Amino acid sequence: MKLFAAGVVEQIENPPAYLTRCARNLLVSHARRRASAHIVTCPIDEGRDAPAPPEQMWGIEEGDIRRVYRRTLLAMPRKTRRIFLMHRLKCMTYAEISEQVGIGYGGVEYHMTRALARCRRTASVHRL
Repeated sequence: MKLFAAGVVEQIENPPAYLTRCARNLLVSHARRRASAHIVTCPIDEGRDAPAPPEQMWGIEEGDIRRVYRRTLLAMPRKTRRIFLMHRLKCMTYAEISEQVGIGYGGVEYHMTRALARCRRTASVHRL
């Protein structure tokens, strides 16, 4: 309608293609208006501190837990710590640890029991 009112229809070389493009542009504009109508904005009050996101707090707590358990591991006897880490970090079985360390299966169980007891005590003291 705007083209006819402006009197420029005669100057268009390919009217069907031009009208198709106009219709497409109108649909895109309409869709953009509808999408932007659903956007909700809230003013930011720069005078207030934003609360810390929970992820930040989790990172701090994780660091605290790691430090406590690192101290616990370092306080273990060397052989107990080695066996505990072989089982927990390297996912080795008691039989594999027994063979590699050169002690019996029962010895591995003994050291694992000691290590786990220390971890439990640490957790209860620090409420982890």
